[in-house]
Amino acid sequence: MARGQLSLPAPRTWGGRRTGAGRKPTPGRRPGVPHRRRPPHTAAHPLHVTLRTGPAVRCLRSERVFPTVRRAFAAASHGGFRVLQFSVQDDHVHLIVEADDTRALRRGLRGLAIRVARAVNRALGRRGAVWQDRYHARPLTTPRAVRHALVY
Repeated sequence: MARGQLSLPAPRTWGGRRTGAGRKPTPGRRPGVPHRRRPPHTAAHPLHVTLRTGPAVRCLRSERVFPTVRRAFAAASHGGFRVLQFSVQDDHVHLIVEADDTRALRRGLRGLAIRVARAVNRALGRRGAVWQDRYHARPLTTPRAVRHALVY
């Protein structure tokens, strides 16, 4: 008489993906930009970049802050990184930028964020973080997308 193979119960393992696992969203706090690897940048497409301020910085458009922010944007274009347009709102900044490659984009935006943060802190007489999160970038692949970003 032939015997069949015995099946064993599935082992209980630790870790892995489970329903309900992970940090729960904090009530009243907006989710940030995911910490994923950004796609490579091509020089043919400009980018629409958004930088959001933290709760400590109330208004970037105030009479004390805006002139320093504008000067920081004017001095930000260098090397393979160019700021084409910018729009300063109360709690965030919209930029349309060009960069020759991914490295120029990364270095240019990091330098711009630092330059603006130092200018804002100097104008307000404070110290600490200005930006709430990483920058959000969206490539503008068509002329229509560029137009919509400019109008927005």
